[in-house]
Amino acid sequence: MRDCTATVVELLAVAPAMYRLTLRVGQEFVAEALPGHFVMLKTGTGHEPLLRRPFSIHRCPDGESIEILFRRIGKGTDWLASLRRGAQVRTLGPLGKPFSLPADSDCHFCLAGGGVGLAPLPFLAEYFHGSGFRKGTVLMGFRSAADVILTDDFHRFGYRVLIATEDGSVGHQGMITSLLPEIEFSALYACGPMPMLKALALYCEERRLRMQASLETMMACGVAACLGCAVAREDGQGYWHVCQDGPVFEREKIAWHQI
Repeated sequence: MRDCTATVVELLAVAPAMYRLTLRVGQEFVAEALPGHFVMLKTGTGHEPLLRRPFSIHRCPDGESIEILFRRIGKGTDWLASLRRGAQVRTLGPLGKPFSLPADSDCHFCLAGGGVGLAPLPFLAEYFHGSGFRKGTVLMGFRSAADVILTDDFHRFGYRVLIATEDGSVGHQGMITSLLPEIEFSALYACGPMPMLKALALYCEERRLRMQASLETMMACGVAACLGCAVAREDGQGYWHVCQDGPVFEREKIAWHQI
């Protein structure tokens, strides 16, 4: 874990209110980053907002930089969206526990995410491909065709991409969970809103399929000091703290029926 002053390399608008921010953090920082890790960014220059905000590491485009994918929804992200090349951002990370790959590189895996919840999945897809996994399907959920992003990030590895939109303007109309019966897979990797993750988890539970989920919760510190990101444990022994025990969890560890 490092607390550094990152430098803005590039800020691109990739969809309505959606941005990709490239930060130069240094070689040592990037060398420690794995798919599923996140960072805490200070989203301002004064005392407001006081607390940092969590963001998944979206990609590592080179040996010195990381990318963050974010949606502009409040003061903190308004500030990020206003940054220019050369600006500085206090960055704490890499944090949390990352995804882990299956033992068998011949298995068919599935990546599933919705909207900004797709953020860590291109990094994970690259990691899969670099580790010799060739059988992959990506499920992507969006509100409409105008919101579709990142398809090229998965196509370049030769993975099959299926899209679902709420209004049916592109791909399948509905939620990505309705696409699951169309594919065969033995391991699912997901990130997105809790209702989506719960539906995916219950599907995998019924079929005894392996699943890892990167949970989205409110985080104020990122180091388990504030205890604000608790989720119930399946074993009944209290709570996990997403920032420290996750954000990536095996399906069996979470009490999905309580969510």
